[in-house]
Amino acid sequence: MEQVWVDRIIIKYMNLSIPQLVQCQVTSNMSLQTGEQNYLQILGREIRKLASSSDYATNLILDIYHPLPKTNENATVSVAPKIEKLSRMSLNAIFKAYKKGSVHSNIQLCDKIWFGQQLDVNKKLEDIIDLDNEEYWRKVAEMDCTDKIALMNAMKSKRIYWKAFGVECRFTKLLENTSPSDFLEEKFIPLAKLVCGYITNLNIKQMIPLKEELVKKSIYNPRYVYRNYPSEFCHHARLGVVLNELTNLTNLSLEYGLRKCQYNYKKRFFEISYEDIEDLAGGMKALTKLKTFRFRHTRLNDEKLRILTLALVTLQSLETLELMYCNLTDNSGMAMGHLLQNHSGLKSLNLKGNQIHAIGCQGIGYGLQQRREPLDFLGLSRCPIGTEGICRIGGALKGTVHCPKLDLSFCSLGENGSMFIAELFSFHKHIVTLNISGTPLGYSNGEMLIKYLKDCFCLIELDCRSCCLTRGQESKLKIIVERNNYYKHHPYLLKERFTEKDEDDIEELLEDTRRSDIEKLYENCEIITPQKDVYPDSLGGMTSTYVSDFPENFLSDLNTDSDGNEIKVIRSTTEEKS
Repeated sequence: MEQVWVDRIIIKYMNLSIPQLVQCQVTSNMSLQTGEQNYLQILGREIRKLASSSDYATNLILDIYHPLPKTNENATVSVAPKIEKLSRMSLNAIFKAYKKGSVHSNIQLCDKIWFGQQLDVNKKLEDIIDLDNEEYWRKVAEMDCTDKIALMNAMKSKRIYWKAFGVECRFTKLLENTSPSDFLEEKFIPLAKLVCGYITNLNIKQMIPLKEELVKKSIYNPRYVYRNYPSEFCHHARLGVVLNELTNLTNLSLEYGLRKCQYNYKKRFFEISYEDIEDLAGGMKALTKLKTFRFRHTRLNDEKLRILTLALVTLQSLETLELMYCNLTDNSGMAMGHLLQNHSGLKSLNLKGNQIHAIGCQGIGYGLQQRREPLDFLGLSRCPIGTEGICRIGGALKGTVHCPKLDLSFCSLGENGSMFIAELFSFHKHIVTLNISGTPLGYSNGEMLIKYLKDCFCLIELDCRSCCLTRGQESKLKIIVERNNYYKHHPYLLKERFTEKDEDDIEELLEDTRRSDIEKLYENCEIITPQKDVYPDSLGGMTSTYVSDFPENFLSDLNTDSDGNEIKVIRSTTEEKS
């Protein structure tokens, strides 16, 4: 009976629009059985093809009615059940029936927020890629984002596009947790084509290596069974076929080493095979918009770095390159010099934490000398370059405008190397930022550094922690840096000859300085309100008035005569002494 009754309702009200359907009495004209009163809960079970339809009711399927609730025998009036709003009923139905695809865009903002909060975040990426709900994608980003700093910055930002950020986090997590045996090209290539329009940043923190059982089957030498598997057997998922489809990438950060190996550490977790590096280099050639490439915590030898460098040279849009903790040697320094010589668009090179010595610095220095475009940043932190290495880097910088930003912290420099750090400012005064933490300058080299920095007005940031300096020397260096920052904001103060515009700027600066001092003075002063001090009754109730109760010109009138001329008071010497 209920199904027939529902069919009659659908046939009768199918051609009505939503406002008419809400206002009409659904069961007033229906002949129902006794006890079944006019209580019908209109529940939208599923809204199909709503985006292409102009009539809401044609896509609305009505659910069965709710019968009259039972009441007590003595009760004369029964209370009708509360019927929900049609919008919430339809939203509940959409939520229960949603599997994939998009939702109608005419849903109100509050309903969209509720829908995004209730929807399951564990759905497959290919099923939810068409869903435009910022609240839902914010939940996805909070669950899948492994970079907490990036997530915090996104939460603070007011212009964040949560769908793009959530797609990046979900796709990154999918790549990080896929082993090479589970990687299927027919699955990842179509998925990469779907998400390529949303992904501009890819930050991969780890790659799952080949399983230990599969490695053991591939090796016949028993001495490799436990820890030191050869790198040619350390395969990973094929990133190259995925990168070929992500043509909108601008930032790529990649780490093949496991993030959480803890006590189960094995050397092979940080190795990479030749097949992996060739596949990666082939995929990077398609990234024509790539500006930043970070490759960290992965062991590279000379041949693997050569393969990667040949791919990086073709990326003319690349501006920032970081190869940190990649076990690079002196021959790798020669490869970096080749890259500096042939890649004119590169602006930043960071080689922190590698085994680059003086010979490697010679290759880097040669690349700097042959380079035409200026290099903004060079980072050699925690590289044991020694005294000879810093001499070769300094000789390459002499007479050029390269490297206004330098990072030479913890470079195993002795006393002689520290002296060359101080002398660097005597011929290369273009340095803006310098980090020499962990360099044993000592007192004499510290005084030499202060001497050269007095005539250097470009340095605005200096990190000299753990440099064996006295507190007085550290204070002098801090004062010099603060002076340079002041001159940076007011560059016209360094000129010997001023133009009219410079004089106007100086006058404006002095005016601002005076105004700020006066404002601070007024802030610290207390305003005394006019009031009268009443004497005790023993003095006859006499009152004394404060100076604030007199007229404004009272004190000035005392010093002038009737014609307005100032009266000069001549005091005797005895009065002055008294």
